Amino acid sequence: MKSGLIIRVQSREVANFDLINKIKALLFLDLNLNDYNDLLLDCRDRAIDDVERFTGLSIGPQVRKVSYSILTETTDLPYGPYLSTVSVSAGGSVDADGRLTADWPTGGNIVFKCGYDFDSIPAVLLDAVARAAAEYSGLNSSLKAGGWKDSIRRYRTFNWAS
Repeated sequence: MKSGLIIRVQSREVANFDLINKIKALLFLDLNLNDYNDLLLDCRDRAIDDVERFTGLSIGPQVRKVSYSILTETTDLPYGPYLSTVSVSAGGSVDADGRLTADWPTGGNIVFKCGYDFDSIPAVLLDAVARAAAEYSGLNSSLKAGGWKDSIRRYRTFNWAS
């Protein structure tokens, strides 16, 4: 069974807060879960580095709360169940349902949670996630903006949940 780091990228550029809470991407990783704490810390650090690098946002120094949880539910995707999640709120906090409870004045919020609705994500953030996904999964990191969704859908190590 694959483990998964689930990435939700949130931006204040999206006016509808309900939509903001749906901006999520799901990234499956082949990871060793023998030491779960080390795994989570590594995923968190790598994910923050990726988002900073590809969006130009400064996240690391502003993280005020980091929470961890494990998902054992299955999705309706043909890729089977997924396990671990890393929840990271940059400059804010997350309630029990995974919603942001504080604003991030520098322009966005980054939360790693469960996946949903990639068609509604701003293109610049989709590109950042696609590039990060390519690096995480060992795919070609030069995926082009015009076709990366279809390209990534062909790999069973990465997909978006509904």
